[in-house]
Amino acid sequence: MFNQTLLWISFIFPWFLLLFFHKQKIKRFMATGFLCALIMTIIFQLGERLHWWTVKETVFPLTHLTPMIYSFYVVAPIIVLYFTFGNFWLYMLVNAVMDIIYAVGLMKWYEYLGIMEYHNINGFSRFLILQAVAILIYWFQKWHDSSSLSGSPYA
Repeated sequence: MFNQTLLWISFIFPWFLLLFFHKQKIKRFMATGFLCALIMTIIFQLGERLHWWTVKETVFPLTHLTPMIYSFYVVAPIIVLYFTFGNFWLYMLVNAVMDIIYAVGLMKWYEYLGIMEYHNINGFSRFLILQAVAILIYWFQKWHDSSSLSGSPYA
């Protein structure tokens, strides 16, 4: 019961954080947040196929995915970009701190609770994957901004 409560809170709560930010600026980064969720969905599916991990418990209707993919992995990039976009090194530093806490701390706690089980991947490898995703989504946001600001009728 505790795990289900924790998973539902982690699924719903991050979305409420967006209420405290400027709406237009949040919209600017929303596509990047959704791209991050798509990338993490692919990584989680790939990770299960490669026997890096097994998701033991999730929320309905998700299977084989932690609910954080559709909450935390959408909202966290939006908030980090909100405060750091335009300063790549600050962005990477903030991401590195968050990714270390997540890859080594929170994921280990999920394993302890029986929500996930890790097989052929360690915390450092998970951290490197998250850093690669961070670079990719920063690049995407730069591209997205340049296409939006170019005056294109398709922006």
